[in-house]
Amino acid sequence: MIYLIGGAPRCGKTIFSKRLAVKNHISWISTDLLGTVVKLYLSWDEQSAKFPNAGLCTASPRQLLAAELRQGKTLWPGIERFIHDLVRWRHDYVIEGVHLFPQYVARLKRTSVWKEVEVIYLIKHDLEKIVEGFKKTDEQTDWLLQCIKTENDLLRAGKMVQIKSLYIERQARKYGFDVINTEKNFEETILKLLDRF
Repeated sequence: MIYLIGGAPRCGKTIFSKRLAVKNHISWISTDLLGTVVKLYLSWDEQSAKFPNAGLCTASPRQLLAAELRQGKTLWPGIERFIHDLVRWRHDYVIEGVHLFPQYVARLKRTSVWKEVEVIYLIKHDLEKIVEGFKKTDEQTDWLLQCIKTENDLLRAGKMVQIKSLYIERQARKYGFDVINTEKNFEETILKLLDRF
């Protein structure tokens, strides 16, 4: 089985994916890592166009969403090929990341691998709770946290999570994918989700 865990940043994708991988004794990978492989085959100009990173720390929430949509579109062909190969080789795997947009994942429904794929999206709505979550974390490897220097940055990052969550939720519902809001009782929500798989 291939588990695709998408959604907005800071909603628990990595935590859930790692736990799911451990529970099922399988491997997991982030689309961020797959992106580093794709970039090796692009010129500098192509990288700048297809992986817009410059200025993300000062971008508006909508600009950040647009950048991730562009990156998702760029990465999807490689991710899709990876999924097909994993199914062909009979490898179970967890793939997680902000780049797994519903409109791209839905393309798998028209393929032979679809019966081997589970999809879930994690989101958050409440801006106040999102901001509080940022304040409680100390995971400095998160690029978004590295951008937060002021209260304005914190609010902008929270709005980005909120806006992306709303976008993901609309798109996921459109394509019939499950969406889980993790802002209330995070640990309990993750444990219940793990029981499903």
